[in-house]
Amino acid sequence: MSEMNYDPMTGEPLARPRFTASFEEKLAAFLLLIPAYFYAKMISDGLILQHDPAWRVDLAIFLVGIIGLSVYLFFREKHRVESLLFFACLLASGISTVFQLGEVWLDYQKLLFVHGFLLYWILSFSNRLSLGESGCLLPLDALNVLFIVPFKRYFLWVRSMISAFRDRAAQTREEGQEKKRGSAVLWSFLALLASAVLFAIAVSLLSRADQSFSFLMRHFTDLFQGVPYGRYIGYFFMSLPIAAYVYGILGGFRREGIDRVRGRGNAFLRGLLRLRRVPPLSWTVLLLIFSAVYIVFFSLQWNWVIDAFHGICPPDPRTYARESFFALIWVSLINFILLGITHNSARDLEKKSRILTAAKILLLLCNVVFCVIAGSKLVLYIVTHGFTPLRLQSSWLVVTLFLACVAAAINILSGKKTMKYWMLAASLLLSGLCLF
Repeated sequence: MSEMNYDPMTGEPLARPRFTASFEEKLAAFLLLIPAYFYAKMISDGLILQHDPAWRVDLAIFLVGIIGLSVYLFFREKHRVESLLFFACLLASGISTVFQLGEVWLDYQKLLFVHGFLLYWILSFSNRLSLGESGCLLPLDALNVLFIVPFKRYFLWVRSMISAFRDRAAQTREEGQEKKRGSAVLWSFLALLASAVLFAIAVSLLSRADQSFSFLMRHFTDLFQGVPYGRYIGYFFMSLPIAAYVYGILGGFRREGIDRVRGRGNAFLRGLLRLRRVPPLSWTVLLLIFSAVYIVFFSLQWNWVIDAFHGICPPDPRTYARESFFALIWVSLINFILLGITHNSARDLEKKSRILTAAKILLLLCNVVFCVIAGSKLVLYIVTHGFTPLRLQSSWLVVTLFLACVAAAINILSGKKTMKYWMLAASLLLSGLCLF
């Protein structure tokens, strides 16, 4: 047990302070049951059983509820302009999903976008991003909002509700009215029970006295026979773990505090600094080897690129364009992973080795050429087989990779933080396509 748990005067262990929740936390804990219920209904009927087309309404109620609770809990925090942009992305993807707008993305894709934008907007609006803004710690932010904070605070929802009842009972006890109130509740329950029994007896006697009244009562009770009470009870129980998880995010980040989140981000950055053990010359040679292989590939592909932009098709354009396109995209992603490893493992990176910088820029130029080649194959595929929403998705991917190359090059040459602007541009383009 740590020293802070002992009384410095007597040396005896101190009692653990009782958990308390603020009024905002208590109210949010109860209100969260509403969006959690409709989310459980959406998952069960709309997505799993697929027999209820009203799941889009359930999604709308869930989004409105979570957005409202987020604004209520974090309204006093400092908000950056980028939180408004991510909120616009959330609105675009959410409206597209609820009202079935656009044909570029499928429903399950738009649902993924809605969840991603919602979680990231909560981080940005609450000022709980690891760097204070969007940036290179996106993986850590994803771990925070998906796993670390919600599961660390998973029982915070239950504790907040218990605190609400306990504090109310304590307040009543302090006012000296707990005994009277308990007695009043007991007698009220007994009066309600007696009235229910007498009401049932009276309705039964009246039904025997008049056949028309009996028929009316039977018709009235038939209205409730088809109501699936079990299903609604199932929704309620399904909503409990959902409410606990979502409240772990909202209430958890409220209790985590900005300093603790920033401290976790700074500790992660310090850990990355310890990985910088590889001499810059080693990475320079490796990057140049990759670039040399790519240049050989470009020399073999260049004629096909020119022909593609002129609409000249190879013998099998479908296989050529489709398979080659995705192969080039994967190679581009591999190059970004390679640059990320280089940035976080090269020793003495702050000295700005000119040779290593030149090797990085050369690899990024190769990536730009890959984007051009992939674009030419996409143009060829569109010319041959026509324009479809799937090809518009591919166009977004090519543009996003090209912008990533530009942002990375600016960062390497000037040291400016450009990943935030790339994330905003890619998100706005992605959510904008949801409306088409």
